[in-house]
Amino acid sequence: PPLKPARVAVVGAGIAGLTAALTLRDAGATPIVYEANPSRVGGRMYTQRSIWLNGQTSEIGGELIDVEHKKMLELCRRFGLPTIDFAGAGPNGAEEILHFGGAYYPRSQADADFKVIYQQLHADLQAAGEVTWDDATPAGIALDDLSLHDWIDSRVPGGHSSPLGRFLDVAYNVEYGAETRDQSSLALVLLLGYQPNPGHFNVWGLSDERYHIVGGNDQLPDAIAATLPAGSVQMGWKLLAVRANSDGTQTLTFDNGGTTRTVVADHTILTVPLPILQGLDLSRAGFDARMTNLLRDARMGHVTKLNMQFATRPWLGTGPWPGVSAGDCFTDQPWQQCWDTTKGQPGTTGVLIQYGGGDAARSLDPATAFPTNADPYVRALAASVLTGVDTVFPGTKAQWNGRAQLSAWHRNPYSLGAYSYWPVGYLHRYAGYEGVAQGRVHLAGEHTSYDFQGFMNGGATEGERAAKEVIAALR
Repeated sequence: PPLKPARVAVVGAGIAGLTAALTLRDAGATPIVYEANPSRVGGRMYTQRSIWLNGQTSEIGGELIDVEHKKMLELCRRFGLPTIDFAGAGPNGAEEILHFGGAYYPRSQADADFKVIYQQLHADLQAAGEVTWDDATPAGIALDDLSLHDWIDSRVPGGHSSPLGRFLDVAYNVEYGAETRDQSSLALVLLLGYQPNPGHFNVWGLSDERYHIVGGNDQLPDAIAATLPAGSVQMGWKLLAVRANSDGTQTLTFDNGGTTRTVVADHTILTVPLPILQGLDLSRAGFDARMTNLLRDARMGHVTKLNMQFATRPWLGTGPWPGVSAGDCFTDQPWQQCWDTTKGQPGTTGVLIQYGGGDAARSLDPATAFPTNADPYVRALAASVLTGVDTVFPGTKAQWNGRAQLSAWHRNPYSLGAYSYWPVGYLHRYAGYEGVAQGRVHLAGEHTSYDFQGFMNGGATEGERAAKEVIAALR
């Protein structure tokens, strides 16, 4: 049946809000999307195309798409955006290079060390199951109340003094953007526990980070926005407050270029990033106690990306490191992680990204969110990071061509962070409740996704889910 006519407001034009609007349009609804940023859609999907030589690109925000990210891949197909097999684009047999305690940590040794803990890890996964606000075993609650840091200390022989313990610590610090002392151990158990081949483990379980959109990921939000009718994406509308009215409608209060404006909607989908949601005036939104407490206790992670371009790619192939490298590295040095973001892009030049999480990321305080090498802060940071990178991939610093860009999403007023994480004790109280509608206010975004938290696919799937709730109500 056709949908009942209704005023549907979607707040936020990131991948969640745009996927919600697209899903609503497909069903015959006419949503209006309100985006705080006056100049661009896409939110945390944002590609850098202009500063690199040889037409190379980097991602300021979300970068990689897993094989399991069905919604993202479906949207790419729909809009004719080809993807590259990023994971397979490096040299044959390439593996991440691990460097801990001042020495290379051979991948074969990591596999042997993992074998020792796998049985206990698997037992934890089986005992916990999927822990949610309304379904948790005693073992699941205990693991939720255990920090990821203490899980490593209690499960890995040698704890944080062992290379495996340090590897897991840094991998989960950057994966969720928080110190492991602040994260629930379930963040690790529910990811690391799923291993297609435990004898050759993936540090992030089934997350294979396989695909990237050729030419840059922000082409997808741009393409979705372009298919929506003219006027259906309103730019420069910053939500301030939500009020539930007695007739079931909502009054939304916005700042639009310094002018306060109100919009009345029959259904509202809030897709803003978690810290923005937490900063809204929801005192009259009619949210229930669990949602109110959830918004008090949920947390946003801090992640930074430092993209730097080099005349050649000294990190490729064989070298003083064990095995074959594609530029991927984890280390207990302050710079934490790097990879070649231009894998599969043509040109002898290459862009290496240094990825930082938690306190290391939070401590970076550039004047703007995405400064380039025009800012001396970025030049100094790159020089310092590359001194460290040279200890793993010698000769890299000498090849730097001076071009660089820092992404500090916590300095971006539209996100105030990178993506959400699960604090200690969070899951058995709140997980799975983030997207529960509050009256006719629907919630979406990566922070509402259980399976794809922090991923572009989390935003896309949750935007679709929220839109389907509205469609069902209007049938």
